Amino acid sequence: NIDPTVETEYWRGEYSQRPYYDEAYTYDDYEPAYRAGWSAYDPDAPADWSEREGLAREHWESETATADHPLTWEEARAASRDAYTRVCKKYPK
Repeated sequence: NIDPTVETEYWRGEYSQRPYYDEAYTYDDYEPAYRAGWSAYDPDAPADWSEREGLAREHWESETATADHPLTWEEARAASRDAYTRVCKKYPK
């Protein structure tokens, strides 16, 4: 099982070192993208990002729909993929 607390702490310390990081945004701006990425992972049915991106985007859109979120999906996509890739490696089937 994915531990959201562990993932949150990892990304809180790591996000500003990632190639997609933009100093105009805080961790709180990126967090929904990370959460969407790890939420799209299913260890019982592992799949490539290309097969799960749509689900990650749905998670991200539902979480950011009620707020005036500063990132577009295109800006959040790389962070979401990053989180998905991490959990795929960390929690393999």
